[in-house]
Amino acid sequence: MILLSNLAFDCVDAAKVASFWRRALLYDAPEPTDAELAAALEEHPEWAGLAVVDEEGHRHPRLFLQTVPEPKLGRNRVRPVVAVDAVDRVLALGAQQIADDEFADVEGNEFRVVDSGAGPVRFVSVEIDAVNPSRQVQFWVEMLGFGLDGASCNPPDSWRKRVSLFPSFSFVPVDAPKERKNRIHFDFMTRPEEGDHERLLEMGARDVAKGDGFVTMHDPEANEFDLSV
Repeated sequence: MILLSNLAFDCVDAAKVASFWRRALLYDAPEPTDAELAAALEEHPEWAGLAVVDEEGHRHPRLFLQTVPEPKLGRNRVRPVVAVDAVDRVLALGAQQIADDEFADVEGNEFRVVDSGAGPVRFVSVEIDAVNPSRQVQFWVEMLGFGLDGASCNPPDSWRKRVSLFPSFSFVPVDAPKERKNRIHFDFMTRPEEGDHERLLEMGARDVAKGDGFVTMHDPEANEFDLSV
């Protein structure tokens, strides 16, 4: 069984982007102080340039933010859709409005906003551009065991028991194929003995790089994701 460990962002300033999303989505963990950050880096210098946004209540997905040398170029093909209590509050955190319902975070990562109404502030969905949305959604449904809903797929109860406000994935039709590495991607965990890596290769995914305990893979339209191995 494959489960999500992180929604990962490539950043110029990981701490700045982490602070924005922590406050925008009302994660219940407090902002770390400068002293706490300095102490953590002294003990773990390998954490420099990294940031994590998580919470004890496990309502929202865990965010992992990493500093990369490449700047953002062009529109992101992977974009969150968020339900917020007040657009003005998100704008006050440094977001910019770029269309009627579309905004950009403090590093220009696009996201769409919907009204939360009486519901919680949350990630509602993650939109993924696709040249062939029907093929893409079928791949991700089979990969993750999600429920099919048109061009979207929804997490099962087993995922929401771990992360109660887990978003759906939606595939948006576009004409242009992917040209560059996504700034936002998914980190998945699985047990090697369950054979998920081999299963994904048979489904049409492919390996593009190996790291320490994980492999970076491409889905059929070359969207990156990391899988523990």
